[in-house]
This record gives sequence, structure tokens and C-alpha cells, in this order.
Amino acid sequence: MIWLFIILILLIYILEFIDEILTQLDLKKYGIQQESNKLIKKLEETHGEKGVFIYKLISTTIFAIISWYIYQIDNLYFYILAGIIIFLYLTVDIHNFTLLKKN
Repeated sequence: MIWLFIILILLIYILEFIDEILTQLDLKKYGIQQESNKLIKKLEETHGEKGVFIYKLISTTIFAIISWYIYQIDNLYFYILAGIIIFLYLTVDIHNFTLLKKN
């Protein structure tokens, strides 16, 4: 069932990439003042788009590494965790997309 692990991790990376695109579009459209996440706001102010991208890439990679260890211990815990993460990313991406589409 390692293929399911790989598919779920790739899905999380894809959702992270979509979130990154929507974040950049949001920042370009509304500016840094509209960003509610203080860490993203600080990274954007100090390092620009690359800083935000590198932070998200590193955090998702750390999640993938931790997930691998969780998968090795008990794959059901990983599936539950991945399902929660995927659900959260989907809701955030859909919310951000509707905000961009509305305005």
C-alpha cells in the first residue's frame, strides 16, 4: 500500500502548490495588509515571494518526512492525518478561490 502513501503525499504537495498560487494572487491583488497570517506577512515583507515559497516547501517536506515515520508505525494513523490535512487544504483553497473570483 506504499502507492497510496505516495499518492496522498503528492496530493498534499499539489494542494500546497495551489495554495501558494492563490496566496500570491491574493497578495498581488489586495496587498500585504490583507494577509491575516502573521508569519506569511513577515516572510513576505522580509524575503518576498521566494521566502514564502521556501517556507511552505520546507514545512510540507517536513510533514512528508514525519508522515513516513507515522506510516511505518501504523498506516491507519497516517491515513487519518492525511485526510485531515487534505480536507483543510481543500477548504482553504476553495475559500481563497471564491474570494478571488468574487472580487
